[in-house]
Amino acid sequence: MELSKEGTLKKYIQKNGPQPEEIASNFAENLLLGLEYLHNAGVLHKDLKTSNVLVMPKNELKLSDFGIAEIYDERLTESKGKGYIKS
Repeated sequence: MELSKEGTLKKYIQKNGPQPEEIASNFAENLLLGLEYLHNAGVLHKDLKTSNVLVMPKNELKLSDFGIAEIYDERLTESKGKGYIKS
């Protein structure tokens, strides 16, 4: 994965504050395209938050931290992977 000079989306927003509508809508579109890609590949990220989204050059977003991600198989109607631990 490439280096993100801007860091996470969380840090970007903390540093730069609210963004103009054009940039915010670009961020939203980038995020939705990434989620669509994962959905089509059958991947559940399971930890989507601003600290797991990297801001790349030209304000492109990339999802990161797939540590608890799972593969979803509709034929089995359940996910394959680690799952959540209940105590």
